[in-house]
Amino acid sequence: MLGVFMALRDPAEQEIGLIMLLLNRADIECDWLIRDGGKLTVEDMSDRELGGLRIRNANESCDIREPVRILSELTFKGQDGVDVVASLYIDQAGNIVALDMWKTDFSALIAIPDIAPDI
Repeated sequence: MLGVFMALRDPAEQEIGLIMLLLNRADIECDWLIRDGGKLTVEDMSDRELGGLRIRNANESCDIREPVRILSELTFKGQDGVDVVASLYIDQAGNIVALDMWKTDFSALIAIPDIAPDI
């Protein structure tokens, strides 16, 4: 479900929280996101408003890095009660490159919920 990308922007607090949760589930230290979150930029995927993101670190080149493997995955309920699957992808070098989201009914993602242990 990886699609075409839009303009670079700073990640929203909920996006950082979801990325951190996915990194934690993969047993990867993610304190750098809190310290260096301002260095992380994202691009919205034009995936019919499903919420997917291309992830970039300010220290990385502008080369397109293809996702090669799912690092971590999580299913949570969207605001409308529909299951949402969030998948964090890495490239060949092990860098996070994409956060793909898919609602199981293919509708648009309303919002990423505040990350809490019960999702």
